[in-house]
Amino acid sequence: MEKHSYTFLSLILIPLLLASCGTTKRRVKRNSKAEHDSDPITSITSDETSQTAEDQEHQQTIDDEQSHIVPTEDERETVEGTEITSAGNYTLKGDYDYVEITAPSSSEVYIYLDGATINSSTGIALSNKNKGIIVHLVVINGSTNSIINDFADKNALHIKGNLFISGNGTLNVESKQKSAIKVSETLTISGVTINATSAKHAITAETLVASGCTLNCSATDGDGIQTEYEAETYSSTKGYVYLKDVNLTINGKGDGIQASTYIDIYGGTINVSLTGTFVPYSEKATYELTDDDYKWNSQYKRIASDSHTSYSSRYALTTSVKALKAGPIKYSDSESVEHEVTPGDYAITLRGLSTITLNSTDDAVHTNYGKVSIESVNLTITTSDDAIHADYNTIINNASIVVNDSYEGIEGQNVTIDGENTNIVVNSQDDGINAASDYGNSYVCTINNGYVRCKAGGDGLDANTTLNINGGTVIVEGPGSGNGSLDADRININGGIVFACSNNGMLENMTATQPTFIYSGSSQAANSLISVTDAADDDNALFTYTLKLSCTQIIFSAPGMSVGKTYTIFNGENEVVDINMTSSLTKVGSSGGGQGGGPGGWH
Repeated sequence: MEKHSYTFLSLILIPLLLASCGTTKRRVKRNSKAEHDSDPITSITSDETSQTAEDQEHQQTIDDEQSHIVPTEDERETVEGTEITSAGNYTLKGDYDYVEITAPSSSEVYIYLDGATINSSTGIALSNKNKGIIVHLVVINGSTNSIINDFADKNALHIKGNLFISGNGTLNVESKQKSAIKVSETLTISGVTINATSAKHAITAETLVASGCTLNCSATDGDGIQTEYEAETYSSTKGYVYLKDVNLTINGKGDGIQASTYIDIYGGTINVSLTGTFVPYSEKATYELTDDDYKWNSQYKRIASDSHTSYSSRYALTTSVKALKAGPIKYSDSESVEHEVTPGDYAITLRGLSTITLNSTDDAVHTNYGKVSIESVNLTITTSDDAIHADYNTIINNASIVVNDSYEGIEGQNVTIDGENTNIVVNSQDDGINAASDYGNSYVCTINNGYVRCKAGGDGLDANTTLNINGGTVIVEGPGSGNGSLDADRININGGIVFACSNNGMLENMTATQPTFIYSGSSQAANSLISVTDAADDDNALFTYTLKLSCTQIIFSAPGMSVGKTYTIFNGENEVVDINMTSSLTKVGSSGGGQGGGPGGWH
């Protein structure tokens, strides 16, 4: 289910009395401790993320697998043919056309890969016959092994039931026509390096648990990692992807990671790079394209199909190309009846000092009917669509997030940002941070702490109900012209440093328990150094910032400001205006009003 942006028409500009703007030059210290010429983005190095019961359970499974005593080569039976018929310990070494495990159901088979190459041109390279067989692949330390097939509609490594892959060697798995690794139930990976290359999905299973390993996935026409839970009732124990201290690289033209229920990434290094394919919208029926997925005038975005009637210049993505995607997916049963999993605790959780780099045509982080939680993570995003999207809540705590480019930046039904170590920089073509969803009737953005800067082509901070700024440093630049730096039915400034500028953008019902001024007047050019000082001591700036965009409106608030005092805005060394704080919310100049579900204007 995709989101729709909420944009509101601005009211007719209401002229107010312009304040006099002096031209006196005064000396301002540019090296003030409040200077914000550059972003204080630093890596998150302290992890206070606590382990959950699920973490401990997963780790115990990995520990049990790794504690298995590897029998000596003399204690293992070397497979000479193409069939393993009973439980036991086996060595694969040398070349094989294919290998099939035909042991009785409930057998436990350990296969030790020690320089083996299985290369099939007639079907699956390595498989088991019975679902009840528990299969362990142990990659011998220092060995390099390959499982390859080139056969229509067949996977290279296909295990019915559960598969465990461990060891400290390298396993190359390649399917030239379908998926590299296919597991019908749970795939557990530890220690090993796996290079999975496929025409379809690189790795697909019902559930994936991986720890302390390296996964390199390349998918020509599918997902890097996909977990499918084909049932109508949500389960917290199936359909998920859990990665603990995994080094993961994904390249492809489908989704990076797609999970039916949830994605949980704890530590490790994640790099996902995806490029989507666009086709003319006239080919909609051929590719089953959605109505709100398209590129128009060379810009990719999601807008409902009734937003315009020009189909001739419209191009659509042929498939989902999201870096991280979780939530219920539709599937067809054996009788081709389409089903979808019932609502549940769908989520993407990024935590534990992960370093994550996402580059995707489609959304970078996306949950259907779910939430996004980001804590103690270093996250870098470049996307043509949303950087972070949740149908429900988006929660960010003590995380470093840099959005180099996006259509919309960070979005959720409710967006909450906290943590003194939080550093967020968002660059977006439309809204920077947006509390919006197709679900519920209340949409709240709350910033409690951290450093947040948005440079937006639309609204900087947009909350379709309430925007609360309670602390931290918040810097917002929006262009105006129907959009603004801050846009909400109710805007409450209760603490922190707030510097928001635009070109007379929308303003709603604003309140300020911490003294705040709004200046609308002369245009300040991009790259100007803007300073706000106490008029009684111009040498000490409360705040300085070099504009990325031009503006005619500045909203400013900072701890220590007082009603009854006068503050001065400077452009370089030139005084722009003196502002006498006559109330906790003081306006100076002429303003553009706005409307977003309620009356706009000055309050």
